[in-house]
Amino acid sequence: MKRHIALIALVSIALTQAAAFEYGGIIDNNITGRVTANNWIDPRLSDTATVTVNMRQPFNKDGTVYIAAEGFFRYDLGVTLIPLTFAHNFTTDLSLFKVGANIRLNNNKSLSFSVGRFWAADDTGLIFNQTLDGLWFQFNASRAVIQVAGGYTGLLNAKTTSMLTSTGTNWSFDRSQPFYVLAAPYIIGNAKVEFPYLFANQTLTVEALGAFGIDIAQTDGNRMYATLALNGPLAPVLFYELSSTVSVHDFDFSALSNLSRLEFTVYPHGNSMKLKFGATYASGTIPDVFSPFAAITAQPAVSLAGKGYSGILKTGLSFSVKANNKFLLVLGGDALFDCKTDFAFSGVQAAMDMRFQFFSDLALDLDAKSYFAMEEAKNATSVSLKLTISF
Repeated sequence: MKRHIALIALVSIALTQAAAFEYGGIIDNNITGRVTANNWIDPRLSDTATVTVNMRQPFNKDGTVYIAAEGFFRYDLGVTLIPLTFAHNFTTDLSLFKVGANIRLNNNKSLSFSVGRFWAADDTGLIFNQTLDGLWFQFNASRAVIQVAGGYTGLLNAKTTSMLTSTGTNWSFDRSQPFYVLAAPYIIGNAKVEFPYLFANQTLTVEALGAFGIDIAQTDGNRMYATLALNGPLAPVLFYELSSTVSVHDFDFSALSNLSRLEFTVYPHGNSMKLKFGATYASGTIPDVFSPFAAITAQPAVSLAGKGYSGILKTGLSFSVKANNKFLLVLGGDALFDCKTDFAFSGVQAAMDMRFQFFSDLALDLDAKSYFAMEEAKNATSVSLKLTISF
């Protein structure tokens, strides 16, 4: 009889856990046309199809302890018209695989942690912003939020995670290899303390970030970043974000570099309308002052300009309006200045993005951008149409 009771209990637990199991996925197809140097008779065309699946399995009734995973398969087709050529590329990746927990403590305190592969970013989002294999902890209290993360990048897929060397150049890899190519190997360490509502509803953040090259990246040396950030409201509908980062390579404090950003956001009609404007500076070479700034994750400062956050000054303005969760329109413009050695105007980009959310599981995105450079050879225009189906 006891064996029957034990068996029934085990089956009940299994069924309960199975009922809590969550899964889903996304299928999207993105068609893009791009013209460079005003060469309209020879556009570059591409079609990218991606299938993404995800799952989440809680280990307790509240779902505060769980395992989550996400992976995708992507097919890229590139087409040039003159001469007519086709290029095929296949990519697969496990973008998320972690065990996580959210634990409530006494006195309105809580502790969260993740172990495995997860997305991680520094406070600016411009230095390190990618997946990471490692550990992440966060302690939440009313007066402070403490966050610590550490991990390894050498098992990531270089086809989906683009990283930079200490000189600001992209790590190269054999793009002809299908599916998966190991990324540059770094040990990443990150510690951040946030003091919410420190004074007048202002939040102060102090952060330290390090990238330490090993194996083939050992010759690239070590990079350290220290960030001080302040954000909060200036008025009921006006908010700001101010941050400045100082970076050093191989502990050579005679050659510091800097990344600074100031951004204002206005909500003239609640969350349905947003106006954002600001500027970002990434140092170039200023003798006896700064050396060129180099991030860890490769990100374009202006998408069509082909320049990252090094030796540039970018000013931008964007406006977005959201209607009934069915339609989103974003209009924006960015002006780019070259500050590698001197100060010179590089160009301006105008962009428009429209998203139509027809149903909860069906969306269509139309994105158009044009970059007008001082040199005609660097002009570029792109238009993309993306259909997304979720299940």
